[in-house]
Amino acid sequence: MIHSAIVGDDGNRPALGDWMRFMKSDTEEELSMLAQRNAPLNKAVGVLLDLSADEQACLLYEAHEKARRDEVSRTRGALKKVAKAMLINGEPIEKIMLYTGLAREEVDC
Repeated sequence: MIHSAIVGDDGNRPALGDWMRFMKSDTEEELSMLAQRNAPLNKAVGVLLDLSADEQACLLYEAHEKARRDEVSRTRGALKKVAKAMLINGEPIEKIMLYTGLAREEVDC
């Protein structure tokens, strides 16, 4: 089992070396060469090329993630304002934590 991880299917080719070259590859030519020598790498190269080819999907994902992070930040800010108002009005910290879901450190500031 360990032998098959170190040596490729043909008994000669170092499979781990191919995977290391795959991870460091900078060009499609390098990836193509590795894919021809190693069946599992061929599948990995195909997946990698498919994912990187769809630049529009990557841009949409990044935009979605940014919007999600912005919304979380706005919500957190609003909760902190509510907590501050509750503190000013004399509400106990435990109650503020319960109603806002904020940690004690976030309420105390």
